[in-house]
Amino acid sequence: MRRKVKKSLTLFMALVMLVSLICSRELSAFAEDVSTTEQTMYETEETTTEASDSLEETWNGQTDSAVETDEFIPQETETFDTAVEPELSEQTITAAMYGGEAIITLSGKMPEGATAEACPVQVSIEGQNVLAAYDITIYDVEGNVFQPEADAIRVEIADAAVAEALDGEEDISVYHMEDAEALPQQIQEVNTENQVVAFDAESFSIYVVTTPHFTYTYDFYDKDHNLVNEQILSAGEILNEPETPAGDENQIFDGWYTVNDDKFTGFGTAQPQMTESRTIKLHARYKEAYYVFYKAGADVNSKILYTQTYSNGAAIVTEDVPFNTGDVNKALIGWSKDPAAETPDEEMSIQGSDVTLYPVVKNAHWITFDSQGGSVVEPVYVLAGSKTARPVEPTRTGYRFDGWYTDAECTTEYSFNETLDTNITLYAKWSPVSVNYTVIYWQQNPDDDGYSLAGHETQNGMTGTKTSVNSADDKYEGFHLSTTKSIEQQDIAGDGSTVVHVYYDRDIYEVQFIKYQEEYYEYVGNNKGDYKQKLSWGGVTYEYVGPGNGNYVKLGGGEEIIDELTITARYGQDISSLWPSRRTGLSQTYPSNWRVSPNGNTYQSGISAMPLGGTKFYYAATSGKYTIRTEYWLESLNENGSYSLDHADEFKSDKNNWTTTENDYYDIKGFSVNTNKSAKLGTSAEKHKFSNNVYGWQFYYDRNSYKIQFFDADTNLAEKDYLYQADISHAGFTPETPNGKEDYIFGGWYGNELLQGEPYNFDGKTMPAGDFPLYAKWIAPSYTVHFDLNGGENNEEAYADQTVEKAGKADKPENPTRVGYDFAGWTRNGEPFNFDTQITENTTLVAQWISKNEYTITYDSNNGMGQTKKDSVSYIDGAEAKILNLPEEWTAPTEHEGFICWNTAADGNGTDYYPGDVYTMPAENVTLYAKWAEVRSTTLTYNFNGGADADNKTSMLVNIDVPNSEYTIAGPVVSKAGYEFIGWTTDQAGTGTLLKNDDKIQVDTLNPDNNVLYAQWRKTVTVTVEKLVEGNMGDTNESFDFTYTVTKPDGTTKDPVQFALKNGEQYPITDLPQGSSVSVTETSQAADGYSTTVTVGDTTTNSNEYSGQNLTDDVTVTFTNIKNVTAPTGIVRNVFPFIVMVVIAIEAIICFVVWHLKKRIR
Repeated sequence: MRRKVKKSLTLFMALVMLVSLICSRELSAFAEDVSTTEQTMYETEETTTEASDSLEETWNGQTDSAVETDEFIPQETETFDTAVEPELSEQTITAAMYGGEAIITLSGKMPEGATAEACPVQVSIEGQNVLAAYDITIYDVEGNVFQPEADAIRVEIADAAVAEALDGEEDISVYHMEDAEALPQQIQEVNTENQVVAFDAESFSIYVVTTPHFTYTYDFYDKDHNLVNEQILSAGEILNEPETPAGDENQIFDGWYTVNDDKFTGFGTAQPQMTESRTIKLHARYKEAYYVFYKAGADVNSKILYTQTYSNGAAIVTEDVPFNTGDVNKALIGWSKDPAAETPDEEMSIQGSDVTLYPVVKNAHWITFDSQGGSVVEPVYVLAGSKTARPVEPTRTGYRFDGWYTDAECTTEYSFNETLDTNITLYAKWSPVSVNYTVIYWQQNPDDDGYSLAGHETQNGMTGTKTSVNSADDKYEGFHLSTTKSIEQQDIAGDGSTVVHVYYDRDIYEVQFIKYQEEYYEYVGNNKGDYKQKLSWGGVTYEYVGPGNGNYVKLGGGEEIIDELTITARYGQDISSLWPSRRTGLSQTYPSNWRVSPNGNTYQSGISAMPLGGTKFYYAATSGKYTIRTEYWLESLNENGSYSLDHADEFKSDKNNWTTTENDYYDIKGFSVNTNKSAKLGTSAEKHKFSNNVYGWQFYYDRNSYKIQFFDADTNLAEKDYLYQADISHAGFTPETPNGKEDYIFGGWYGNELLQGEPYNFDGKTMPAGDFPLYAKWIAPSYTVHFDLNGGENNEEAYADQTVEKAGKADKPENPTRVGYDFAGWTRNGEPFNFDTQITENTTLVAQWISKNEYTITYDSNNGMGQTKKDSVSYIDGAEAKILNLPEEWTAPTEHEGFICWNTAADGNGTDYYPGDVYTMPAENVTLYAKWAEVRSTTLTYNFNGGADADNKTSMLVNIDVPNSEYTIAGPVVSKAGYEFIGWTTDQAGTGTLLKNDDKIQVDTLNPDNNVLYAQWRKTVTVTVEKLVEGNMGDTNESFDFTYTVTKPDGTTKDPVQFALKNGEQYPITDLPQGSSVSVTETSQAADGYSTTVTVGDTTTNSNEYSGQNLTDDVTVTFTNIKNVTAPTGIVRNVFPFIVMVVIAIEAIICFVVWHLKKRIR
């Protein structure tokens, strides 16, 4: 038994020792593994830290393209000078974008392998709307910043906001800024083709693409120069009329005026396209007005029939106030402020307030004066018991006034200074007087059918009788009284304007050309004989017939007129082309030289005009071997000094020693002989250079220059020189209107200073041979006087339009009638009209009526707070009512801020009337509506774009009290699960400029529905840290400490955060922007004795730290701590003594058991 137990114990001990040995070896191996793992972990930690630092540095320069952000804060990058300059080459690169969706392309000489990056920045430029702003940087392959030194680099920016502006054909500008606060420098040459902005850049930092954003600021000031309203508008917005500021008593608002004293009328119209921002200052202006109201009767409640407007201190004039007593036996004798007055007030004036006057009416009779063509004399009344007085005498041109008569035929003269017991009409008597009239004499023109003024004289006769013009037939030599234009006697007008025209026609004369032929005689005697003998008498050969003593009868020969050469023409008519040698179609050819007397030796070879009485030329036979030729050369119109042959005179002669005489230098119309170029007087004929038998001369005539003189009365306005026969069709012009005749009409140019006949017509005309004056005629304008019966009964003939020459007078028609009204005279432009007034413009005379009805004005608050108010005073139609002030208790309706004026239409599209204005009453009751100033405001909507604020609202609406003013963005705190709020944009998709709270913007009124700021979100990442404790010795109740840090995409790093986890617990790190980097480290001492692994997805590493870079998705990181215990064998490090102690303890227990068993066995 003992042996058996002993063997068992020995076996057990051996087994224990073996297990201990094995455990010792395994633990030793484990310890070595742990040591190796820890060493590896430490090395990995250092490597990871270095890698993390490297990634952070890389992040500061680049962004994963998957990161969605519009915000980036660039880090300063140090530029290192190197000994070797980088090699440059032509290349095109695209910049890496940090936020936004623009495509920026750079082309030019850059270092080999160059890269570029661009990030949006926030800038503002006064007067510009920023579409896009990017900070652009170029790097060489070593990461150094590159700036071009010699050649500019072409930059192209393709951006959604820019493309939209280009689609709208907006003006695009590009600015360069060294930094966000620097002064912008405009790039001068910018290309905007193909929806891309392109320009050359000489250095790189911030480039800004803009469109103009100009505004007009309207500042409104009251009478005390206080700013009462301000409106800021951009193009297309509408300016509202502001509340009308109150003026002083008896002041009427006259409108808003600019600093240049121009009345402003731009309310309600869209603002134009703007090229600059400007401020328009408008000041309220008032006019002073005091009213005098004329009552229809002595009752204080009687209606108002007439209103006058005055300034303070002005004298009140009552003479032209329309009034009808309604009784032919009563007369208005004046007006009084006292309704019960018996006598009119005298010398009334305005004394700081309106005045109401009442008529003072007395019994009276009327005298009506009919001037019968003379000036108007107004009717007068004579009070009962008073005596009549002689009025001012009328006048009538050309007549003498001979008194007033009781009948139109003027048979019974009226006696004044007597009492009048009835209404009467008196008629003016006129006697004609002698007045002057003008007789104008005209002479027929030589070369056309017109007439020119020859003279004039003044004659006289009695007004209204016929002229008696008699003129001698031989008044002018070479002329006779016209038989086709006989004298037409005229009625003599009293104003001296009568003109009688007398016409003289030119006498008709002949130029005859005569030739002598041999005379033939027949003998008459007892017998005729049978022989013939020729005898010479006086150089003429005659034939003799007969034996000796008979008579001779002439049969023919002698002086004969060559009929086909006879020239018949008016005195002075141009006949130069009819000289025999210059005519064609004749029966034979005639010489050019003709004797001026039958047997003389003086010859003439041409003629200019028909002489007085006509003349004769005599044929001279010419023959011989020589041709004597005289050439006449005329200067051309081309002003180059050239001459052209006009005609040549030739004759035959056996002599060639002819010399020139004065007759050779005959006149040619419009030309003068050039004695320097022409053959001299007495010069012998020279041999023609092209012919041996032709001798002669050349005569040169210069073209004369004449003047057209333009006169306006005695003033020489201009002189124009033209060569004879030059074109003068454009010589005429319209002169400036002379002083005092500004409204006269230019009636053309006339060839006489009396301006008689027809105006000169320049069309197709050439310059005549002589100076000639032209005189401007000014025609006094004629004006139309139109009668507006204003509702009266129409009689087209009695009230037809009258045509009145300037300064003339209109004829007064009979007074019109109208049912229900009394006629109260005629007015022009609202003022009473006197028919003695000279007419100087088109005039409309309006009949005035005193109505038997009365009407009132009602004032409506037009949706404002206040009860309708009725004017307590009534008016006749046509009377002027004073517009009342707004009742003090009335207030503006919602969305309005104050009273502007009254309007005749509720919608405000009628006529405006301001308090204190006068309103002409129609024949009906009237309602005037309050016109309120609209509040010019707009709204801005914060659209949370899928997010919500603290109250779980998805949007927020705010009012903008002053549109286009500087508004500070103040959006609420908003959130969206899984996203980070990064700012606001005007586009829901996030394109365009990213705005932040406290940024400044302008909000207009063009379309409030489009005034929206959209929240922009960037997806966030959650890192979940999970804790697991494993192993036979792992303590699952132990708490383990951790620390984590977060580095955002913009490079900012948060302070470390600590937390603790137990087995199975998780800790989420939330709201991390995409692209963030997270480092988590287990720091607790409780982890000692554990092996630690980090598991992310399917990857497990031995480490106590996790480092995630540029995170784009959620991630779970599991930290696992493992602790197992095994028998000691060669244990090293801290865990081994514990294992050895356990083994020793077990051995001790075994020894104790063995000892105890031995003892029992014994």
